[in-house]
Amino acid sequence: MRNGMIKHKEKIINFSLDFLRKNGPLVVLVSLFLFSCAAFGSRFFQLINITNLLRQISISGLAAIGINFVIISGGRDLSVGAICAVCGMIMAILSPFGFFPAIIGGLVTGAAFGLLNGIIITKFGIPPFITTLGTQLGARGVALLMNRELSIPVDETKRSITFIGRGFVFDMPVPVIIFIVALIIAYIISTRTRLGRAFYAIGGNEESAVMMGIRIDRTKILVYIISGVCTALAAIVLTARLGAGIPVAGEGWDMTIMATVIIGGTLIRGGVGDMRGVLVGTLICGIINNMINMFGNISTYWQNIIYGLLLLVAVIMQTYSASHQALKKT
Repeated sequence: MRNGMIKHKEKIINFSLDFLRKNGPLVVLVSLFLFSCAAFGSRFFQLINITNLLRQISISGLAAIGINFVIISGGRDLSVGAICAVCGMIMAILSPFGFFPAIIGGLVTGAAFGLLNGIIITKFGIPPFITTLGTQLGARGVALLMNRELSIPVDETKRSITFIGRGFVFDMPVPVIIFIVALIIAYIISTRTRLGRAFYAIGGNEESAVMMGIRIDRTKILVYIISGVCTALAAIVLTARLGAGIPVAGEGWDMTIMATVIIGGTLIRGGVGDMRGVLVGTLICGIINNMINMFGNISTYWQNIIYGLLLLVAVIMQTYSASHQALKKT
């Protein structure tokens, strides 16, 4: 009788932990949403607040899409913040020449940095952490030197450029539309294409991926190019919104966006993740930031403390789940 009760309790505990592992990010998001509703009432649902919240998460969310691909494939990318700054500066420099030169210049710059990261990692065997840390330092230096640590204004006469960061389509901010479209494309790539399956295979077990005939080096280079392009998209939206390319743009993104992706449910060791988790993770972090701003008398440093706690909980749950599954197999 007693043994039966113990086994029953173990089943309940295991079921609860498995449920939290699979649905934990969604539970946290719903809890934060309900708390915001109770604490701020109609203030939280004001159109201007919801619009600002969505616009804010859309910029970091674009960069998070690329980081999600990288982590799923077993890599790391610490260079997104600095690449964002360089892409924004390039876009601002090219803005007097028109919409397409400015946008293409920013995207090509991001892709070039991603290509550089991928080549160094695959051809020289340098670990992703060290490679992208070096790229981060170098790119930040380039951004600061481009205009002697000063911002470069966007040509305000080019309304099509500023529209990207400040415009609306049917009362929906353009940055949010760009984020949603990019997220849908990323979801299709990750779930419906051979390239997406290759990312998961490499992140899950690189040796098995080689036996499956996947071209490891080419796939890794592609994932870093995608990360660079997503970062460039975030830079384009940010620069268009601020009206200037800023050399310190994206500071702090390198760790916080990785934390956002992991909080959203992507496994830190790679091989497991969902693009929908990017949306959940960015909403969680966005609502936390929004709550701190609405309280008004709380230090913004609490934001980093809360992010850190959520990240630790997410990693602990992932570690427990992996150990539990290993025990099951034995």
